[in-house]
Amino acid sequence: MKKYSAILSVLFAVLFFASCEKDSISDIANRPYATLEGSTVDGAVTRVRFESTDKLVSMPALDENGVPQDYSTTLSASLFGAPLTSDVTVDFEIVDTTGAKLGQEFTLSATQFVIPAGELSGSIDINVNNAEMPLDSVAPFLLKLTAASAGVIDTFFNVNQVRLYKNCLLDYTKFAGNYTNFINGAENAASIVELFDDDDFSQGLLIMQNFWYDDQDSLRLELKDDGTIVSPIGNQFINNQNAYGAYGRIMFEDIEGGLVTNNCTPIFVFTATPTLPDSGYWWGGPFDFMFIKDSKGHVTVKINKPIGKPVKDPRR
Repeated sequence: MKKYSAILSVLFAVLFFASCEKDSISDIANRPYATLEGSTVDGAVTRVRFESTDKLVSMPALDENGVPQDYSTTLSASLFGAPLTSDVTVDFEIVDTTGAKLGQEFTLSATQFVIPAGELSGSIDINVNNAEMPLDSVAPFLLKLTAASAGVIDTFFNVNQVRLYKNCLLDYTKFAGNYTNFINGAENAASIVELFDDDDFSQGLLIMQNFWYDDQDSLRLELKDDGTIVSPIGNQFINNQNAYGAYGRIMFEDIEGGLVTNNCTPIFVFTATPTLPDSGYWWGGPFDFMFIKDSKGHVTVKINKPIGKPVKDPRR
């Protein structure tokens, strides 16, 4: 009898705990966020959002004859969480009317984002009417996500600023000239930009100015048809004739980031690492160069360079 009583007690305990566990799972399933499709993230519902809040459209390419064309770019809305089991439609509106105008400078391929079932993002096309784009500025507009058929709109990532450029023929003669420049915010001697064309480089810029020392330095950059600007010979000494005191000549290493971001009114920037290879010293921080020329011929040349004395280069 005791044997049967013990068996019944164990069976009752198993049924009791199973019942409690079932009730617990049922309770979780009845929470409001669990009734939506898709998984949850940190106890929150699946969120609908832009992956970034600032889309800068890079300089569009010309056609095979070098003629400016209309162009398109894409913008995506995405899910933060797991894919859902049915399509998600996402409504949006344009909330800034001071920049590029819908139906004038650009059109959209759809009035909603559609995120297909089983996927994490959906896109629309932004078609740019190149002839209507302003010449000397970037035309932005703001797109705001307003509602979704599943999940909730992420209020921290629901607005995207889209910046569009006009597409023009690349005219490198617009770079040439003598310009006032600013180094670390202080006005400096003139920056002279000349064009060069020789057997090695079909088109290039020769920049002559006081990059660092009191004497005029020079730097050569090669211009590519796709709008990129590169160092044609890798690392370059910028002051072969006049050394930087007892430290020797200054070399710009790792010259990169050169890109014409507006080929109608040229803008280009590049960065470099300034070193003193003759003595094994360097500044460590980056050297930044920015050239901006507007349609009226006004130019800003800004340079930010590391301050203080050079230190021993740990790489050597």
